[in-house]
Order: sequence, then C-alpha cells, then structure tokens
Amino acid sequence: MNKLYVIYRKENKYAAEVIYAACIRSFTRMQIELALYTDINKAVELAILIEPNENDTTKIINGMVGKYVIFGMPNERIADMFELTLDEYNFNCSVVKDALYDKTNLVVKYEDNEELTKKWYFKNRYFSRYDYTDEWNNNGYGAITVSPSDDFSVSCKTNKCKEYSLAAIFDDSDKFKSEYVCLKDLSEQSILWMNRRVGPVDSLEWTIIEEFFANYRSEDLQCIPYVKEIPAGYQTAVTMRLDCDQAITSARELFELYSDKKMPVSLALVTNNGFSPSDWNLINAVMANGGSILSHSQNHFPDWGGCYTGAYMESLGSRLWLERNIGKKENGWFAVSPFHKNPRFAVDALIDSKYSGFVGGIIHNDPQYMLGRSGQVPFTNKNFVELSQQCMLHGDCYNRYGKSIQPYADCFESYNIANGIFGYLDHPSSKTYQYGWNSETERISAHSKLLEYIGQYDNVWKCNMEDVLLFLKAKNELNIMVHNDIVKHNIKAKNIKEKFELVFKNKSIII
Repeated sequence: MNKLYVIYRKENKYAAEVIYAACIRSFTRMQIELALYTDINKAVELAILIEPNENDTTKIINGMVGKYVIFGMPNERIADMFELTLDEYNFNCSVVKDALYDKTNLVVKYEDNEELTKKWYFKNRYFSRYDYTDEWNNNGYGAITVSPSDDFSVSCKTNKCKEYSLAAIFDDSDKFKSEYVCLKDLSEQSILWMNRRVGPVDSLEWTIIEEFFANYRSEDLQCIPYVKEIPAGYQTAVTMRLDCDQAITSARELFELYSDKKMPVSLALVTNNGFSPSDWNLINAVMANGGSILSHSQNHFPDWGGCYTGAYMESLGSRLWLERNIGKKENGWFAVSPFHKNPRFAVDALIDSKYSGFVGGIIHNDPQYMLGRSGQVPFTNKNFVELSQQCMLHGDCYNRYGKSIQPYADCFESYNIANGIFGYLDHPSSKTYQYGWNSETERISAHSKLLEYIGQYDNVWKCNMEDVLLFLKAKNELNIMVHNDIVKHNIKAKNIKEKFELVFKNKSIII
C-alpha cells in the first residue's frame, strides 16, 4: 500500500504534528505515517522530511525511486543539490502602511510552473498582510516570520538559484532576498525544498504539496490521491456567519437580503447575553431558512477564560444552554472562538466538553490553527475539525478599500480556483459599536455587491456553517488506500449527504 511518510527528529515534534495533521486533511489518515528518522529502516518512496541531516538524507533518498519534500534548513547535501549557499540570516522585515491595507516589505513571488503553480492564487504572497489592525488578513493566509527558532519562520537566507527556483523572496523594491521554494527533477526522483519548517500549512500554497504527491510526474513516479476540501460536483463553497457579540435583532435587514439571494447565514451566539423576543424571532427565522446556530462561548471572555478550567466551563456552559434552548445535535455542536483566539488549552477544553469542531484562524495568534486546508486539528487523535475563516466584511475594511469589494472578490477567486471553502463574517451592530459601517444601508450595499459577484459563478455550494463543518467531519472519517494503482476506500461516517471527490494522477474519482 502506498504511503506518505512525515519524518522528523524529536526536537521538531511540534512542526511534525502540525504537518501530520495537514497531510491528514488532504490525503486521509490511512495514507499518512508519522515517524522518527531513527525508526525508518525500509525504502520510502513518498516522504516529507523535516530538516534532515546528511545521514538522514542518504538513508532515505539514496538510490530510491520517489518524490520527496524537504521543509526547513537544508543540510549541505541538499543545498549543493539546488546549488544554494547560505548567507547571513539578516532579513529586515517591517510592515508598510498602504492606502488599502498594511503589508510587509517582504513578499514571496512564484514562478509559473505548469504542473504545480499553474492555477496560482496570490500575485504577491506577503509575509503578512493586515486589512484591519494587526489581526485580519482578508486574503486568508497565515504569517511568515523571520525568527529562525520559530517553526513558522523562513528558515535561512540563500543566494539566487535560477535553474531550480519555484518561488523566491523579494523586498518592496523588487530586490531578491532569498530562495523560498526549489524543485529538482532527476531521472528517478523529484525533490521539492521549502524554506520553512512547517511548509505552507497555513495557506492555499498547500495545494502545491497536494499536487506534488497526487499528480506530479504521474507517468513514472508513485502517487497518492488527495480529497478535495468541498463535496463532489462543486467548484467552491461559500459560507457567511454573524458573530453575535452583542445585538442580534439589528441583523434582521441583512438576514432578509441573504434570504432573498437564497444564501443561508449562520449565527454564533454568546449564550449568556440574554435574548429578547425579537432576538428569538430572528434566531428561529435563520434556522427556518437553512441557516445554523453555533456557540460563541458563554460570556465572550478573551482566550476562552484564560486557562483550561475557564475554557472548559465556558464551552460546557454554552453547549448545555444550546441543548436546552435549541436542541441536542447527533453529530455535536460547533463553536466560534471569542476574539478568534485559540490557545491549545481552549481547544483541549472544546474537545473535552464534547464539541465536534470550531471556527478560528487569524494571523495574530495561535498559528498552528491557521489552516490552509480545513479539517483535522493538530495535537489530537480525536475526529475534531476546524474551519479557518478570517475574511472580515466590516465597514472598517470596506471604507479603507474606497467602498470596494474587490479584495473580497480576489479572496473568493483564490478559493474558487483552489476548490476551497470561502468563509467570511460580519457582526450585528449595537448602540456602542457599528464595526466601521457608516450606516446599515452601506452595510447592506456591500454585502449585496459581494453576493452579486459570487452569483456570477456556477457550481458554488452556498452552505451554512454547520453543514460545512459536518462535511469536514465526515471527510475526516474517510480513509483512502492505493494498491497497485487501484484506489480503495472506506467511510466510517453515516448519513453523508454529499459525495467526495478524489484527485489521483490528474483524474477525478467520485465516491
């Protein structure tokens, strides 16, 4: 049976767990093996190697026929293979204020590779980009740092390598700073190196890894299939939510717009807020029109209360309230993190208080939960899923853009090309906070423009938040295996409404 190995040393356990979960999200658990270098004593034809030393490289790659991805600092042999020399690590990374958004002066630019980057998403992949304060990136990718001890940092600084370069780092004057991704094809091997210890787990760039192992050189090297993030028959998925930190009733007009456009909305409720009869009327109308309800904690405390016990009480109390007032869920309730913060103890508390998953993901904090592909959460063996969603349709951003929805349209285009889940959010207004909107009329106009733009596209799954998370949970119970180029599968999940689509050797397989 074909397998993809994620191989690491003990000091890189954190990065290994993050990458392992990312591989499960794409290739399913059955096809992935997590192992220490010291445990590998057989031929490995498909592998992600986290900062291998020269002995590791020799043992795993020498004389093998296969495809290998190397993340992080290259050893001398790998550097020689790509004709790289390591320069002094002195990246000067700073945030530049642009009229439309803030961005770093360092940016990753990709070459046009027909097989791996032909459907590219970001014209410029800034190390980080902020559309509002230092948190929200409406293009939906994570942050590359410049601290070598950080797993999410660029690992080293190199010379320019024209022959094998797939992506390189430039500054804002278009001056080359370092290679970022290199690819080398040998007669019986393909080797891809990325200058980051966790690779591209927090970005749609992860599709490079999917394509590399599923389709690249499919005529002569081993491949394994990956599962698309969305159900078969769709090009992309779109879901919108309102985080009801304060008022609910004020979203009535917005809800009616979405109902007219046949697009469900989801409400994340702070369950200790107390709800008026008009609030309940809207909650019931949302559910009756195909929408969904999620927990937004009990009291909307920062960091879910600041410790495991606080987070457990917040999540448990909210779930019990939802079960009493709305009903029990056969497949469990889902949560939206307050302040979009997800310390690991809070994720553990959500699991222990019997949630099935959560919505999170901003580049300001908790980078391990900024997922380029949604699904399995790292650091747990439970079937617990996350949808990373940081595209914020707020007046602060809309007015900064000059009353334009173009950045949101660009983000939707990226997810449409990547067959991904485009999720965005807003908040109901209150007397004390309007989220940058000059008026409700302006808010409705902006949402209407985005819905009209999305409406031009075919095969879009317009889904509520619960349905998309349930699909991810079902996808997480799918197992694929390949034997003699025949794809076999089993599905543990019951009552699945949607079919899955696998991609294998440039072909689609519907199951």
